[in-house]
Amino acid sequence: MLDTYQLPHLTFEQQAERLQQRGLKIDDMAKATVWLERVGYYRLKPYWTALVDLNGDMLPNASLAHAVDLYCFDARLRNIVGDALERIEVMLRVKVSHAIGRRHVAGHLMPSHLDPAKTIQHADWQDKANAQLSECREQWLQDFLAVYGEPVPTWMAVEAWSFGTVSKLYALMNRNDRAAIAKGFVTNPETFTSWMRTCSTVRNTCAHHNRLWNKPLVDQPVVPKTWEAKPVQHIGSTRLTETRVYSVIALAAYCLRQMGNADRWVEGLKQVVASFPKESGLRIEDAGFPGNWENEPLWVI
Repeated sequence: MLDTYQLPHLTFEQQAERLQQRGLKIDDMAKATVWLERVGYYRLKPYWTALVDLNGDMLPNASLAHAVDLYCFDARLRNIVGDALERIEVMLRVKVSHAIGRRHVAGHLMPSHLDPAKTIQHADWQDKANAQLSECREQWLQDFLAVYGEPVPTWMAVEAWSFGTVSKLYALMNRNDRAAIAKGFVTNPETFTSWMRTCSTVRNTCAHHNRLWNKPLVDQPVVPKTWEAKPVQHIGSTRLTETRVYSVIALAAYCLRQMGNADRWVEGLKQVVASFPKESGLRIEDAGFPGNWENEPLWVI
């Protein structure tokens, strides 16, 4: 039987005092209280729990200010990564809907216009896609349904689906259509499917303002094979690089380069990384960035 939660409710001042008692340095209690009130104890917690050694003891001089600096850095990182993933998401929506729509106006509903070997997966996908469409309250959709009813054309329905739903539809497409899209990124369809799944998961992390910089990826991207996407192959150089956010940042930069609009984003990314709070005692390498990462061809403008 589980124990009943017994810990009392604490004021923001009491929360700051408890952190101080547990070894976290706080120089300005008033400022600490403001941050706890503004951001919240449990949203900040992953950032101060990173300030420990292998024995679980606080690093020398570990402070709430360092945790706040990490939190602010993570916010900047989420913003710029989210910007890249938004562009990739929009690109995928267009390419998927255009390819399927060319086969049939509502080809997303018909396994015969997708991959006939994936009819079971398609049935499950369609239930979720239809639910998202029914929940959409965009005026353009309501106007269309009032005049024409269902089905909604693929190139319209795609705007009501989540990134995850669109990435799963890509995985269900006709093999030739999948290959044609992947070819534009010098990858095979399986690799590109993995990348889009990873991108959609990380996009959700960014959208919900969750910790990004040193958190293991739930969906890790496939490392390109020797003939694929050479500038991205270095993400497989270490386990840390492969399983942290750097791998997503690298493939996002690569996709933006293939789309022709990467240079300003790359410069912005470098500025964000340069702002990492080294005084915290932690390293940007904890996010999977390899040593001398800026010298990789991917990052050279």
